[in-house]
Amino acid sequence: MAQLLYRFLLYVAGQYGLTGLMQPNEHLILTIFAALALACCLFGFYVYRGAVSGLAFVCTALAGSLWIWPVWGQQAAVTFSAVLGVVFAFLSFRWYRPGSMALCAAIAGSGAYLAATQCGASTAAALILTALACAGAGVLTFFFPFRSVCAFTALWGAAAFCEEGWRLWSVLPGPGSAASVVLAVILAAAGVGCQLFLFRGQKLFPAAKPRRKR
Repeated sequence: MAQLLYRFLLYVAGQYGLTGLMQPNEHLILTIFAALALACCLFGFYVYRGAVSGLAFVCTALAGSLWIWPVWGQQAAVTFSAVLGVVFAFLSFRWYRPGSMALCAAIAGSGAYLAATQCGASTAAALILTALACAGAGVLTFFFPFRSVCAFTALWGAAAFCEEGWRLWSVLPGPGSAASVVLAVILAAAGVGCQLFLFRGQKLFPAAKPRRKR
């Protein structure tokens, strides 16, 4: 999961000729990803709005490089990405309910795509599975936003940490091993429980079962 996010950011940076700034620091970036993944696993509900804002900015920059640059040139693309990127980042932070749906859909879709490709599925099958996972996660988050955000951020954080956590501590198992899978399951369960407990008094979303007034 961390590698997929890194490759996405590397691709966007490459569109603007910034690959040279990221590739020499790949180990450091992935180490930071591992630390952020652990924080996301345990405190994902607290940081998910910032994550959505960051992704909105990066996606706007990608749109600028793909659509604006070929038509109006580099300067227009950079201006588009800088101005509208900040605008969309701000709006996505304020519109936290659609942002929660988009984030959970992205996590579910990326996980489904990785699982399909690792199982040797065809490109068409992987894309169909990804679309179904995105749609299912979006609908689930629409009806149960608080619990879905806690669950999906904990799952992503656990998977990403077990993928790159060895960069923080060499004792941790490497990615793909049975021990890393067991650790990911334990971390995900602990992350969901931690978030549901820590943020049980949150005010963003209505409670699934409102407390009865005495």
